[in-house]
Amino acid sequence: MVAAPAACIMRSMSDFRLLLANEPRAYRETLAAVCRILRPAAEVCTVCSEELCQTVQSFQAHLVVCSRVTTAVEETALAWIELYPDHGVRSHVNVGGQHSTIEDIELEDILYIIDATERVTRLGEVR
Repeated sequence: MVAAPAACIMRSMSDFRLLLANEPRAYRETLAAVCRILRPAAEVCTVCSEELCQTVQSFQAHLVVCSRVTTAVEETALAWIELYPDHGVRSHVNVGGQHSTIEDIELEDILYIIDATERVTRLGEVR
């Protein structure tokens, strides 16, 4: 078993953890930079899609943004965003068991989902 990236294991005191594993890498890293600026209280971790399954469990992510949702993501994360699966225009979202589809998702939508997931986390409905 490959260990999760050190940057994702060394958790700060943050109460909200966001894991970004979407492709392409440039989009993932840009989204991470924006989230670190606009949501500074969130701990943001980035990994390539091949590292997603092992990292989602060790990092204990509340919200995962990825290109393909895995069983590990479904079983571990409170919420997830599947960005543009199969390079389509629709993204799939699940926050606390509530599923939805967003066509042409934008940054504003992602920030809203981050905030909604953080609210659920703060209310004590999850770990």
